[in-house]
Parts: sequence; C-alpha cells; structure tokens
Amino acid sequence: MKFLAFAAVASAFVIPDASVVSQLVLADNKAAAKASAAADVVHEAVDAVKAGVSKSVDAVHNWVAGAFDTDNELNTLADDMDFDALSPKDLPIFDPILTGGKSKVSNLTLYQLIASSNYTTQFASLVDEFPALVALLNTTTVEDAAAVNHTVFVPVDTAFDALPGWNTTTDPVVRESIARYHIGLGDFPYKVLFATHTVPSLYHEPLLGGAAQRLRVRFAKKLGVRVNFAARIVSANVIVSNGVVHAVDTVVVPPTFVGRQLSFVPDHYSTLLLAMNVSGFTEYIHGLTNLNGSTVLAPSNMAFTLLGPELNAFLFNSPRGLKYLHALLRYSTVPNATVYSDAFYGPAELAPLPPVAGVPGFVERLHYQLPTLLGNTTVSVNVTSVPGYSVMLVNNKVRVAVQDGVAKNGVIQEVNRVVFPPPPATMPGSPWVDPPVKTVADLVARLGPYVDDDGDDEIVVAGSPAVAPASANEL
Repeated sequence: MKFLAFAAVASAFVIPDASVVSQLVLADNKAAAKASAAADVVHEAVDAVKAGVSKSVDAVHNWVAGAFDTDNELNTLADDMDFDALSPKDLPIFDPILTGGKSKVSNLTLYQLIASSNYTTQFASLVDEFPALVALLNTTTVEDAAAVNHTVFVPVDTAFDALPGWNTTTDPVVRESIARYHIGLGDFPYKVLFATHTVPSLYHEPLLGGAAQRLRVRFAKKLGVRVNFAARIVSANVIVSNGVVHAVDTVVVPPTFVGRQLSFVPDHYSTLLLAMNVSGFTEYIHGLTNLNGSTVLAPSNMAFTLLGPELNAFLFNSPRGLKYLHALLRYSTVPNATVYSDAFYGPAELAPLPPVAGVPGFVERLHYQLPTLLGNTTVSVNVTSVPGYSVMLVNNKVRVAVQDGVAKNGVIQEVNRVVFPPPPATMPGSPWVDPPVKTVADLVARLGPYVDDDGDDEIVVAGSPAVAPASANEL
C-alpha cells in the first residue's frame, strides 16, 4: 500500500490518524504541504493503523517516567480530532464582526466578550466550569495579584465539532488544562504575533518544572498566524479592557511527550524513532526519572540520509555501530534545559550569555553552552533574531530547520544534519570548524572517547541497506 513509503521500518512507529498529522506536523510551509498530502494517504490505512500499535512505540511515547495522569485522555482527544470536518469557508467571523482588518475595541472584559459571542458558546461553557478562570478573565484592577492582561486564542464553536469525544471528557483536570492552554500570559495583538515565536500560556506543565507551557506561533503566507502548526487565527484583534481576543479554527490541546510528538510525523522522524528503538536509547531515557525539561536536537529523515549508506549501515546494522548510534542520540539530548528560539527554561547557570551587540531593539544574538547526556560533552546553540524571524545554529554549523516543536517534557528543535560532538583536541579542527564525518573511521574517531568499543565487531560494507523494508504485517 502507498503508506508504506513513509516507513524506514514500520515496526518502529505507528502512522497516526490523518487528523493528528494535521494538528501536530513539525514542518515549514513546504513540508506542511507534503504532510497534508500524507494525511490523505493515511486515510486509507486508519483501521490498520489503529490495530497495529507496537510495544516499541508505546515505550517511546512514555519518554519519561512519571507521566502526568491526564496525559492518556489528552492523547485520546488529539487522536480523535477530525479536521476534515472543518472548512475555512464555513467558519464564522468572530462576533463582534471585524471590518477592513482593523482592530475592534471594546470596554468589555475578556470573559464578557467571550460569553456574549454567538460563536464561542462552547469555550465560554468550558470556562464557566472553573470560577477561578472566570475571575481571572474578568479582572481589570491592578490591585489584584492576578491582574495581568491576557491573550485568549478562543476556539469558535465549529472547532469543538471536530472533537467527537469532547462531551464525554469529564475529568476536570483535563478540561481545565485545555482551557488554560488557550490563554496566553500578556498582551499579544496581531501585529505583535508577527514578531513572536512562542507565547507562554496559563497552563503550567509539571514536567517543565511547573513553568508555563508555550504556544508556538508563526506567520505563514496565505494562511496568516498559525498556533501550534494547526490552529489558524480566523479573526483577530478584539481589544478589550484586560487583553486581546483572537478566534482560532482549532481546539489546541496541550502537547504530549517528545517521543509521541515525533511519532506523529513519520515522514520526518521515522529513522530517528528507529534509532531510539534499536540502540536501546528508549529504555535508557525512560529510566531517567529526574529530568526537568529537555531540548531534543532531532535529526530529520533527510539528516540521516545525508550521512550516506556507509555510516547508516554501520550505525543501524552492526552491534558495534549501535553503540555509536546510542552515543549520537545522547549527544542530541540536552537534559534539564528547554531552549526555545525566544525563551529558556533551566538553571540560571545555563541561561544565555548577555546578547551580543547588535542594533538595539532589533537584532538579538544569544549564545548557549549546554550539557548533554553524553558524558561531559557540551553543545552550543546560537540564536540570532529579528522581529518575526530567527536563525538557530548548533555548534556554529548545523541549522535548526524547524524550530520550537513544543512538547510536554521539553522542546523539539529539528536539525537538518546529524549533530556530532566537537572533535577531540588531538584531532585537527576545532569545535567551530569541524572536520567532516564521512566514513566509519571518521565517526569512530569522533565518538570513540565516549563509547565502550572493543573494536572486534564486523563493519557492514558500504551500500548495505540501513533498514529493512517494511511489510504490511508489521504495521
């Protein structure tokens, strides 16, 4: 069947329902278009997919021990979302009606506006279940400790129509977490969103140390501002007495674990998921119970392809190579520090160094030197930002191709090449000018100091397949 083309090895992941691909795809505009096409193909295999969840992927989904109790129900909601039920042409204009693209100013509070709209009745009912949220969205006095302006990305009623299990979701923790995740901390009118990468929400995530879970916002040509890749702002800038309201066409569910997020996009990360499984990294990371956030430098399928057949054959098809694959994955994981393109959660000693001088208020340059799970190695991340755009470079060389994939226990930064630790001092080059890693000998020289390698394993010859072809029975 056509969906087999997505797989490196089908047993390493489960192709998700098309609705999940639509919501959580980590891709730029071109890749998003490919994901949309992929979603159409996946419709043909939904029944087979639901029956073929593998144990290895379940382990990846539970990336860190001590999962939040409501995670399974949140995942079920996301899996059940039917985005084909939404048509942009059928979406109503937010009430009050905006004209000419200009802001509508109201003296109402956030809650009053949402409660009075004919198109946000379901979200208003959800908020009504939690008196503290009602009070917060009604607060205008600075004397109140909770009185800060907020930005509400309010789903229109048709967005809830794509959640068939919504009315049966009775867990108040789940329902409140969803409500809170639509509320941003601070004022973010539409023009500010153009220059914003992530927005802190009112939902605080235990696996981020209790920090505000963030909403990814990006402007896409012809689509406007997207929230978490899927939700589109269909009506913007109702300015009220205590904040801003934007109407979105999709309910935004708090994100799940890094591993599960990766599995939602097999055409990007199937090779990485396979690497986690066959190298034992899944079991290793699952055993780390003291992680408090993380940054995962996630190589795309293309990044692994660029290694070439010799290195892939060695890494995936030989017991010796699996040790080096495990080391690569450990180097690509920053524990206890979550680095977004415009925010940082972690210890003060790992916070970015003072910005490099640029144009005041315009160009910002930040530098991070971060620990990894590979011994005492560190990885550098440089962020150069102007309003609405940023470039992230890892070790001054590898570009982050897709930024800020928010996750329950950290953030995914997709890299366009596999990241290697800086060369040892005995090797020519420096951390900033890496000699290329093109052969098995190069890779062994680079990672050898961090691998227990007896050197007696047979190396698979160049050109051997790095992965076996999938069969329909493996799904």
